[in-house]
Amino acid sequence: MSELSLKGSTVLVTGGAGFLGRQMVRSVLDAGCTHVKVFSRDEHKHEQFRKELWKEGGRDRFVRFIIGDVARPDLLKYSLKDVDYLIHAAALKIVPVLQYNPISAIEVNVMGWLGIVKAVLDCQRPMTVVGVSTDKACEPLNTYGKAKALGEDLFINANVYSPSQKFVCVRYGNVIASTSSLVEGLREHHDVPQLTHVDMTRFFIPVSRAVDTVLWAIVMAENDVPGGVIW
Repeated sequence: MSELSLKGSTVLVTGGAGFLGRQMVRSVLDAGCTHVKVFSRDEHKHEQFRKELWKEGGRDRFVRFIIGDVARPDLLKYSLKDVDYLIHAAALKIVPVLQYNPISAIEVNVMGWLGIVKAVLDCQRPMTVVGVSTDKACEPLNTYGKAKALGEDLFINANVYSPSQKFVCVRYGNVIASTSSLVEGLREHHDVPQLTHVDMTRFFIPVSRAVDTVLWAIVMAENDVPGGVIW
């Protein structure tokens, strides 16, 4: 993979105060990014993350925390003024919960992606946008996978409308110790773990691999490699 330099760039991360988002912010700062915008709706997570970055040598001075919801994209549009790269990591992702809450799944995991597309196209600024999807979008059988697959379609199709803006998507599976993951569940219920089925096989990747996948997608988009969804 080509080395990615973000020196002098501005990056916006939706869901940037979440598990993956926090690691993405750290990684883009490591890549030389001088200004990161964290777009997330949870003020408690914002403040918690700010304190973490402050303890890491005052890195919070490079980060602006924006309270916003991708399902309500008006504020997002104003946040794109100087953005060079947008990483869309905001999502609802707990499969059984979304199965019983399809409206919320559509609002965030479909309409949220559509809001990103509209905001980016409207700002008319050259930009690379990466949508973080899931392996469950491949031949989806549940609400979560179907919603994410529609989000991918929206992103890939957006490339038709603006040659100066690049939309790509990444898919990966279960990230070790991520929020609501199996590992987290085993920690909480170590006496009687809650498993979907004892014969189920799970494949895990470390969060560093997930972050590298997103950064690799940016490199591929910058180099005009054909294709839209990247595994």
